[in-house]
Order: sequence, then structure tokens, then C-alpha cells
Amino acid sequence: MKDLQELMNSMKEEEKVAFEKLMKCNKKYGQYTKATWKSDLTPLAKYIEDMKGFSKVSTSIVRLGINYKNIKGVELSENNSKESWYDVVIPNVLVKHKTTGELYLRLYVGKTRAKTTKHYEDSNGKVVENLDMSMFRKSSSSNKLECFNIKLANLISLE
Repeated sequence: MKDLQELMNSMKEEEKVAFEKLMKCNKKYGQYTKATWKSDLTPLAKYIEDMKGFSKVSTSIVRLGINYKNIKGVELSENNSKESWYDVVIPNVLVKHKTTGELYLRLYVGKTRAKTTKHYEDSNGKVVENLDMSMFRKSSSSNKLECFNIKLANLISLE
């Protein structure tokens, strides 16, 4: 319990709110849950002045607390990687960036890999229907990932 209190004391306010949502989520590790999170969109250099202030909100069915280290692809990936960029806080659930200290929630893809995404203009909070995504940097994620990380502070809900 002392470690948990130390962790809470070291968190930014947004992380504390998201961590409380994580702790209230009454799911056992491995169960499917609906997660919603926000990400800022980064415009390409030539559009930086015109396209600042956009974000996306994504919702997907995911799993928490899965250990995929026994899968051959993950095993190979970990054996080929250099030193990890994170320290484990809660195994298979929460990691802390070694340089920035930011907390990341590890989410594991569901059966369908389906995700709904809405784009927003941050200045007025309005949904932007047909945003030209070619003006923004592409996400580094791939549809083949078994696990992905989101900043804990960006977690909106976990049901």
C-alpha cells in the first residue's frame, strides 16, 4: 500500500484522475473492457500554422493485464530490442517512461481490433467530420500490434 501511495504522490493531476478510473474499473485482468482515450494530432511541418489544435478521441474494446511474452513474435521483438524505454509500475498494465516520468497504460487489442475515432477542433470542441488526415503525422501504431500504450493522462473512460 505504501508503494501505491508513493505512486499517487508522484503523479500529475490528470494522471491521478485517470488512475482512479483504472482502479475503479472492476474488471479482472484479461477481461474485455471498453476504453476511450484522447490523442493530440501533430500536423506535418508545412501545415503547422493552419492545422494546430486538433485531437482525436478513440474508443475500442481492449483487455488489461495480459502477458503476451509467450507469443513467438513478442518474444523475438523483446530479444531484438535494446534497453527498454520504460520501467514497469504494475506488470502488464502500467509503465513509466524512464526519461519523462509519464505514465502509460498498456492496452491489449480485442478480438475484432475495431476502433471508432472522432476528430475534434480543440478551440471549440466541435467534431470535424471530414478531416484530411494527410496533413498530420501518421500514428506509429500498426494493425498487427498485440499491445499498445496510451498516456495515462489521456484516458477518458474505462468501462
